[in-house]
Amino acid sequence: LVIKSSLGGNCRLRSHTPLLSENKTITLTESKGLNKNPFYELMEVKKPIVSSKATLKGITLKNTYEYDIATTAGNTYVLNFN
Repeated sequence: LVIKSSLGGNCRLRSHTPLLSENKTITLTESKGLNKNPFYELMEVKKPIVSSKATLKGITLKNTYEYDIATTAGNTYVLNFN
């Protein structure tokens, strides 16, 4: 995985596979809380209206890994899948 940062700031990544940094200078940390980067600002989503007559089937989501990388504009970051 190659990331080229044009603007800099926090880059949040989500993967179904753990990631490793090729470069020891890249700090790959497990994400926590909301992403402070304004480009990732979340919109408020209203709760959906579901009919009481609807039959809902459960879903199974794959496990994910979420990471934050502090990037600098103009730099490139290389990560590998574990």
